[in-house]
Parts: sequence; structure tokens; C-alpha cells
Amino acid sequence: MTFYKFEDARERGQMLAKLKVLYEMFGLLPDDAELTDYLPLMLEFIDAGDWYMDERSGESI
Repeated sequence: MTFYKFEDARERGQMLAKLKVLYEMFGLLPDDAELTDYLPLMLEFIDAGDWYMDERSGESI
């Protein structure tokens, strides 16, 4: 997903790292073989995460 905005720029790597921290903060441990901007992983986070009213939801990204 981030490739379309950043292509191969350094900012893409930073965004991928932020996504990883966000997933881990809410208990989702992505497989190391997948990039953190993989659409099915992002959808799994939205579906499985219990973060809607969590006070930490605005802290990252």
C-alpha cells in the first residue's frame, strides 16, 4: 500500500516501521515474511484489533 505513495523512497521504510510498531502495540504480531503494508494484514488488524475506543489509538502514525 505504501509503494503507491512513496515508491522506494526512505519514507516508505519509515512508514513500514511505524506500522509494525502500531500492530505490536495493539497485539497483532505480523509474520516476518510479509511487509507491514500488505493489504490483507492491514485488514486483519482493523478486524481483529480491539482498538476502537482505546486511548492509545491516536498516539501512533
